[in-house]
Amino acid sequence: MTTFDDRVDEAEELVRSAQFGSTSMLQRKMKIGLSEAGRVMAALEVRGVVGPAEGARTRDVLMPPPEPPAIPTLEEILARRTATRAAQPSVVTRQARAQPRSRGDPGARHRGLHPETDRAVPAHPRRREQPCLTRGRSGDSSPASIATRCRTSAE
Repeated sequence: MTTFDDRVDEAEELVRSAQFGSTSMLQRKMKIGLSEAGRVMAALEVRGVVGPAEGARTRDVLMPPPEPPAIPTLEEILARRTATRAAQPSVVTRQARAQPRSRGDPGARHRGLHPETDRAVPAHPRRREQPCLTRGRSGDSSPASIATRCRTSAE
């Protein structure tokens, strides 16, 4: 759980970076209640971050926004990158430590063999042909006419 001073420090960063001070903004950004936001805003007034309350208006921010971080030079970026890469083990080292997996012959499946055991793989079972039970155009559904139609359609 954070202390009150931690919340005031966080609120100071928020108010200085946004250059906008109100209790409702603190409630939204910090997810705190109205009474606690009022106490934090009063503490910011004592610290000299914001000005006095003027009714329902936002408070004036008396401190300048924080300094942006310095942009690193190209030499600093390259030095940091090479130091990071030197500290990490190389990919070749990781692959050398890994156990090789046996995949067998990848083309064996095309020859009808199992890739790891080189045994014959049974062919896919063919579907049994379903009996033709459709009606003809004339609406004749006698068993003899159905058998005749199925024989002629299968041939």
